[in-house]
Amino acid sequence: MDFSGAIFEGGAYFLKAKFEGGAYFLEAKFEGWAYFLEAKFEGDVNFSGAIFEGDVNFSGAIFETRGMFAHVEKIEEEVKFSGAILNRVFFEDTDLTKIRFYGTAIENAYLAGANFGNKRFIEEREAIDEERNLLQHITKALKKPGLKSILKSMFVFFAFPDNSYRKIKTKCKPISEAFRRAEDVYRNVKLSLQNEGDYETAGEFYYKEMLMRRKRTLYEIKNLKYWLFSHIYSKLCGYGEKPLRVILAAFFVILFFGTFYWLTGTVTGEGITDSSFDYYYFSVVTFTTLGFGDIHPVSFTGKLATMLEALTGAFMMALFVLVFGRKMLR
Repeated sequence: MDFSGAIFEGGAYFLKAKFEGGAYFLEAKFEGWAYFLEAKFEGDVNFSGAIFEGDVNFSGAIFETRGMFAHVEKIEEEVKFSGAILNRVFFEDTDLTKIRFYGTAIENAYLAGANFGNKRFIEEREAIDEERNLLQHITKALKKPGLKSILKSMFVFFAFPDNSYRKIKTKCKPISEAFRRAEDVYRNVKLSLQNEGDYETAGEFYYKEMLMRRKRTLYEIKNLKYWLFSHIYSKLCGYGEKPLRVILAAFFVILFFGTFYWLTGTVTGEGITDSSFDYYYFSVVTFTTLGFGDIHPVSFTGKLATMLEALTGAFMMALFVLVFGRKMLR
């Protein structure tokens, strides 16, 4: 059945319609409402380049083979897919901000260049990424050449309702499962990017994957030791992806110990003057384990502080070399 280029001036009513062959609505214009409730499309469906000026409803519809909604020109109202089953759907270069997927089952979604707006990524009405970064990263990745099918088979039973994270944050078990699913999504995208040779973007997804894993362990309350280690690891170097954080942490340690020496007076020597600069100088020398000897601790507290700073400095310098080398080797 071919409606390509057709103009539906009034309403288009296809309630429980059964399309045994292909259904083609290429560049069709729907000036009023269009209802495809519980329609069954056994062949290919193509709405590419269509214009929807009124309310469009595909609730309960079944797309058995392939649904094309690529390059849809205009959506003025809303397009609803509530409870629909979509298999191999294409939303390339389509604005999804007015498309509703409440309770929709989606398999093999092609979303290259699609615009998600500021939607959150939600699965079964549970928030996955309250920082609202997942879809932005996926959209960015899909714009790269050769990545149009990067999310194939990942969008299974995913929805995009406007739920608030705060409304459901007390549901520990569902949110934990949602974080697990988000972790799997990030991992799959990371592996796909690595296969494409885009290691820099893959690193961003690795960071997000580890972030979701840490949040999942917090909600599960089964491994607090791992959560604490993961939290520190994230803050120090972004799971090995952010060497700048190591440098900032090193500056903080040097400033902290320098201020401590200055306020407590636990160090002395020929190089000490009335200037606070000498204490920060000693902190840098201790942190880098140079040890010139012109300034030295004079009390147990001072000795303990210099030992702690020296060990911290040795560890952080080794960490920086490891993280920086890891980034450069890519």
